[in-house]
Amino acid sequence: MIELEFTVWQFVRIMVDLEERGNASPAYKAWRPAWRELDKQLEVTHKKNPEAFADLMMNKEVIVDADKSQILDAAESAKRVARAIARAFEKEKNQRAKDDLIFEQGELEELYSQLTSIAENAG
Repeated sequence: MIELEFTVWQFVRIMVDLEERGNASPAYKAWRPAWRELDKQLEVTHKKNPEAFADLMMNKEVIVDADKSQILDAAESAKRVARAIARAFEKEKNQRAKDDLIFEQGELEELYSQLTSIAENAG
């Protein structure tokens, strides 16, 4: 097993994507308990303290153990989400929202590369 570290917003993006695949996704199946706990925490924090919510999303990490199949699953998810963000960017009119989308897309593309590299070295 390999320990993976995601920024909370990255983990959220990946898990929302993988949730659609359910138990067919090895990463979703393995990380579902962590996802449910985080989702509850985010929901409560968002309602009580929007500033703390933003800090949690952007500045905190989620650490999960993963095998090669889960790493590859998460990598493919990051790639799918980055593509979806690229499509959303084309439709977006608001420049601030476009800037946010560019940031997310770049970070997810970088995450895809990192996860792919980790999987290759996992044997």
